[in-house]
Amino acid sequence: MKTAFYIDNSHITINCSCLVNDNPGIGGTEYLFLTTLLELQKKYTSSDNQYILLLQKDMLLPTGLTYQVVGSKSDAISYCTDHHINQLVVKYEEKDYCPNIFMIGPKFLKIIVWAHNVIPRHSLNIIARTPQIVKIVNVSREQLDLYRDNKAFLKSTYIYNSVNVKSINYYKEHSTSFENRKQEVTYLGSLVYPKGFHILAKIWPRILQECPNAHLNVIGSGTLYGDAKLGKYGIAEESYETSFMPYLTDNSGEILPSVTFWGKLGKEKTKVLARTKVGVPNPLGLSETFCLSAVEMELYGARIVTRKYVGYLDTVPLHSGCLCETEEQLALQIITELKRASYPEYQYTYNFIKQEFDHERIIKEWSIFLSNIESWKKGITEPIVNANYNYKHWREWNRKIKSKIPFGYQLPTIDTYINILNKLCPTCNIKIMY
Repeated sequence: MKTAFYIDNSHITINCSCLVNDNPGIGGTEYLFLTTLLELQKKYTSSDNQYILLLQKDMLLPTGLTYQVVGSKSDAISYCTDHHINQLVVKYEEKDYCPNIFMIGPKFLKIIVWAHNVIPRHSLNIIARTPQIVKIVNVSREQLDLYRDNKAFLKSTYIYNSVNVKSINYYKEHSTSFENRKQEVTYLGSLVYPKGFHILAKIWPRILQECPNAHLNVIGSGTLYGDAKLGKYGIAEESYETSFMPYLTDNSGEILPSVTFWGKLGKEKTKVLARTKVGVPNPLGLSETFCLSAVEMELYGARIVTRKYVGYLDTVPLHSGCLCETEEQLALQIITELKRASYPEYQYTYNFIKQEFDHERIIKEWSIFLSNIESWKKGITEPIVNANYNYKHWREWNRKIKSKIPFGYQLPTIDTYINILNKLCPTCNIKIMY
């Protein structure tokens, strides 16, 4: 069995020759593609299973990693066809489905869509009726459950993102003890609207009123996933930067002394995480299907406060922090956590991450999955959890009805019913997660 992983690395300019221990400063999705393929090649290559990385352009990669520059994703499909590669793993990108580039693939090439983002309904419908696409791999169980009553669910599964979990003693030795941490808040992520930094900026003055010694660390930039015309402060795209900087500057336009913008950081970010008391990844919540940033901050002993949304239900357990419904709750909870004196539950948090997301376990799961795609049913046959979240019990009820009647999957999904109801009754404003 020959399996290829394809990534569009056209925007990556960073040296990625040392990937094993830390992300050098590239996007989480690209980092996971590279590290997963690297480990599969190292540990699971055999006469029966071979793996190759396909790229848009050449780049600096770890010694020994087998790769080929092919160009676009369509070119990757052609390369697989010409070289008799059996399976191709690609990142979900909406642009691939209008037109549907996967229809050009031969029948022997199985396409696996690795969905690091929420897939909208219209794309799910296209994927469901594209025979070349045999599996959608979601990165969390909650992400999979978003579309339980869509036909695409029948060719879906989930495999958690992986983290290079070191020993608990490592984190304790390389971190400030929680009791001795100052009131430091850290945001880690791209500075673009979907990642929600503007929400944290908006409530920062309120936090300072209650905790005047609080300090905000901002790790990331507005150019993590490509070029953008930056604003006056060189922090984010101009219009987005303008929307949040008034909350973080004084009357003269100078950045508040309580705020530090670190920009892109590689392994250097661990120095900041090691002293962080409260981590606030994507306080908007939208688009978070897993959130590596949250898990990284948890490992270094930070309490997590963010918006209740899909991925966080899998990665932020109750003993690690708080998932909030509103901006008001977010501000109050950050203040509460900044005033917290100790964190005795950290041992449980570490054990949870080690058990669920450890790199070695997840890579082994990928190996088993890629060797048994047709029979792999993880997520499909499991009982639902968090049944009251995001109308999930309705979705399951709708799925069961559809599965038992002829042409049942031609019937609408719960989300479709909700959208119709919202149009008929605008004041109802029933919210759904995607």
